[in-house]
Amino acid sequence: MLPIVKIKKEIIDSNSKEMNRERQDSEDSNRSLLDDIQSLENLLKNSHTTIPIDVGQLENKIMEKIEQEPSKKTTFSGREEKIMKDGEKSSNDDPNEDWCAVCHDGGELLCCSNCPRVFHLNCHVPAILTTPDEDWACLMCTDVINGPFPRESSGAKRKNPVGLYGHELLYCERILLELFCHEASPPFHEPVNKTDIPHYYKVISKPMDLLTIKKKLSPSYFNRYEDVEEFISDVRLVFSNCFVFNPEGSSLHNAAKVLQDCFHDLLKKYLAEYAFDLVTTTQQLDSQDSDGEYSKLKRQCKTSSDDVLEQC
Repeated sequence: MLPIVKIKKEIIDSNSKEMNRERQDSEDSNRSLLDDIQSLENLLKNSHTTIPIDVGQLENKIMEKIEQEPSKKTTFSGREEKIMKDGEKSSNDDPNEDWCAVCHDGGELLCCSNCPRVFHLNCHVPAILTTPDEDWACLMCTDVINGPFPRESSGAKRKNPVGLYGHELLYCERILLELFCHEASPPFHEPVNKTDIPHYYKVISKPMDLLTIKKKLSPSYFNRYEDVEEFISDVRLVFSNCFVFNPEGSSLHNAAKVLQDCFHDLLKKYLAEYAFDLVTTTQQLDSQDSDGEYSKLKRQCKTSSDDVLEQC
């Protein structure tokens, strides 16, 4: 059976100003209609017509008509969707979500056969090169711990694997996809735009983002990860950069904290042997990058007392 591919209109404008203007126009329209109803009521009360008119009944009918019109709401991504009344179901009821679980945009989306999530082929981790020719389950629905392992992750087939591969690569891909799908992660998906925040790169000398990490997980990437420690180090670098650049209490600082906690939980679930904290200052730990320093510190800790390590 072929997998389901759905087409959803791309989001054209998610600008907050546009959303606010549409919402204001809707409110102004409702206020104008209510003013018209009041004017009509006053006119009928003051008129000397002999035709008996129940003003209250007339107003109720007008309000009923308004309520019968499909309402609209603007979501965080700028989309508009109908608000159904209690007990009502859309005639196009669809068990799958309408927007990519990673980028929250529309377009040509591949539907998971086991959950409501949908993905652009390139948004999934690992990226899907061609549309599957059978029922497809996303990596979020795959038992990466106990399930079968029929392929080299990310499509790699090597006689002599080099770098991160096999189950460890699969675990890293699962962790990264869960981070991508987390509601707090969008600010960390892509590199910081130099045009929007030109001084960012004067403060942060070693930037990192989830999309770059995804590239480095690919076996075909020229600078791919050699081991799990490098992957973990880069993910931690995303958070530490955010903590350095954004003051405590800011929305981005708080989002990074939430996502960091999620990452630690995922490590304990899939890569428990790497879920540890070094007994050092947070600043010293977070200043490590992916050039192997993290790996050196971990090896040093393995040879030291058990007091140096503690499970998350």
